[in-house]
Amino acid sequence: MDNDPLIRPPPAIDLAHVADFCIGDLVVRPSRREVVGAGGREFVQPRVMQVLVALARAQGDVVSRDDLIASCWGGRVVGEDAITRAIGHIRRLGEGVAARAFALETVPRVGYRLVARESAARESCATSPPWTAMDNAPVAAPLVAESAPAPLPRRSRRARTLPLALAGIAALGSALALRQAADPRPVPARAALVASQQPPPLDAARDLETRGLAAVFEGTPEQTSQGLAYLREGMAMRRDYAAGWGSLAMAYVLSLPHTPAAARAEVAMRVREAAARGLALNPRDGHSLAALTSLEPTFGAWDVKDRAQRRALALAGADWPALMNQRVQFLMQVGRTREALVESERLQAISPLIPWIQANRIMLLAANHRPDEAERAAAYAGHIWPRNRQIWFTRFWFDALRGRPERALAMIADRPGWPTQTDPAEIALCGRAAAAIASRAPADADAILATYRGLALRAQSHAETAILVAAALGRREDALAFARTLYTRPVPAGPRGWLTPAIGYERAGERITAPLFAPPADRLWADPAFFRLTSDIGLVAWWRSTGPPDLCRDPAAAPLCAANGITPPA
Repeated sequence: MDNDPLIRPPPAIDLAHVADFCIGDLVVRPSRREVVGAGGREFVQPRVMQVLVALARAQGDVVSRDDLIASCWGGRVVGEDAITRAIGHIRRLGEGVAARAFALETVPRVGYRLVARESAARESCATSPPWTAMDNAPVAAPLVAESAPAPLPRRSRRARTLPLALAGIAALGSALALRQAADPRPVPARAALVASQQPPPLDAARDLETRGLAAVFEGTPEQTSQGLAYLREGMAMRRDYAAGWGSLAMAYVLSLPHTPAAARAEVAMRVREAAARGLALNPRDGHSLAALTSLEPTFGAWDVKDRAQRRALALAGADWPALMNQRVQFLMQVGRTREALVESERLQAISPLIPWIQANRIMLLAANHRPDEAERAAAYAGHIWPRNRQIWFTRFWFDALRGRPERALAMIADRPGWPTQTDPAEIALCGRAAAAIASRAPADADAILATYRGLALRAQSHAETAILVAAALGRREDALAFARTLYTRPVPAGPRGWLTPAIGYERAGERITAPLFAPPADRLWADPAFFRLTSDIGLVAWWRSTGPPDLCRDPAAAPLCAANGITPPA
C-alpha cells in the first residue's frame, strides 16, 4: 500500500453499520452475514462478508489486496491464503446461492473486480420486508427503511437474568451454546423470501442475545467479536426488542478493553446509540442503563458515578446483574469493601459463572479478612477457568501477596497452564516479584522495585501491581511513591492489567484505586501520606460527605480518619 501519509486506506468495515444491498438478484445482509438469491440462502463468515462488501463498494472498480487487508483485516499482516480463501468462498457464492448474479474477476498483480449482472435488482430490493433494513448509508441498491417498532413489555427478573445464567453455562465450554444460529435450509427462490412481511419470531432474537452474551462474557478478543456478531444479527432480525439493544450496548462496553485507545470514542458512540434505542422502547431496561452508566467518569468524579448508578438502580431495579457488578466495582474503588462484598454475594447468587464476578469476589473476601473462603473461591474459579487471564492472575497474586509465594511460583512453573492472551515476559516479571517476596532478601527487593519504577511510568497496570508488591515487601514508602505516581501523574493506560474492571469506560484520565483498599495495601493506611494522597484525588472530601470507608475501622487508621474530618463508622 502507498506509504504517502496523505493517502488514507479504506475505512474498516463494520458489518453492523452496513446497509443491506443487492448485487444483481442477490440480496446481501451484512449485519446478519446472510446472502439470499435464486439458489437459496447462506450464512457466511464475517471476514468473507467484509470482503464481499469491500468489492461491492468499489462498484466495478478493481480492489487491491492491500485495500482488502486494510478494510477487512484492520491492516494486520495476514497470509496470502487468508485472502485467497475469502475470494474463493465468494466465487462459490456466485456460482451457487447467487445463481450467477455476479462475476468475480482477478486482475493479475493488481487485485479483484466484482461485476454485477444486469437484472431488476433495484425494483426487487424495494419490495423486501421492512424489518431487514439497516440504518447507515447503503453500499449499493438499498432496501426500504424500517417501520417504527412497538414497545415491548418489561421483562421479569427471571427473563432478564436468564441470558446471564445461560451465558455462565456456556462459559463452561458448551459448544452448543456458542454454535452459530443459522437456518441451513435453502430458500428455493428469492420471491418466497420477500413475500412475507412478518419479522422473525422474538425467540430467535433472544436466542442470539443469549449466545452473544455467552461469547462476550468469555472475555477474549475473538469471543467478544463473535458475541457482537450474534447480537447484531439478533437486532437485525428484531429491531423492536428493547433488551436486545441493551445487551448490544453492554457488549460494546465489554469490547472496550480490546479496543485501541484511538477507537474508543467511536465505540462509546455505538454504546450510546444502542442504549438509546433500548431506552426508547423500554425506559427501564437495565442493560441500556448500565451501558450508559459505565461511560460516566469515576476517578476524581466519585459523586458523578455514585449518582448515576443510584439513578439507574432506582429506574431498573436492584437485581440487574450488569448494574450490580458496576456497583461492586465502584464500591471497591472507594474503599467500601464490606458493602461491596454484600453486593458481590448477591451477584454470585444470580450469575455465578462469569469470570470477572468471581475474580472480584475473591479479592473482596480477602479484603474482608476471610482468607479461607477466598482460597476456596480461588480454587473453584481456577477449576472452572484454569487459563482465563483475570482468574489466573487473581489466583497468582492472592497467593504471592498473602504469604504463600511458593504456590504462586508453582503456577509460574506450570507453563502449559499459563493464561491465554498473555506475553511470556509478563509471566516472567510476575515470577521475579513472587521470588523476591519469597526470599525477603533486600537485594532481590531492590532489584524488582527498580524494575517496577521504570515500568510504572509506562503503564497503569504495572503501577497498580507495583503498589501491592512494594507493600508485600514491607516497603511502605516505595508503595506510596508508586501510588502517587499512578494517581497524580499522566501515566499511559498501557496493556490490560489483572485489576482492570470488566465493565467500565477506559478514559485517558481514569485510574483504578481498588489496590489501595485490599491487602497488603492495608499496611499503608496508618501513614499520613496515604491520607494526603486520597485527599488530593478527592476521596477524603467524598468520604466526609457520604460516610467513612472501611479502613476507618482499623485501629491504626482511625485516628487519621478523625484528624481528616472523616466521621468514624458506627
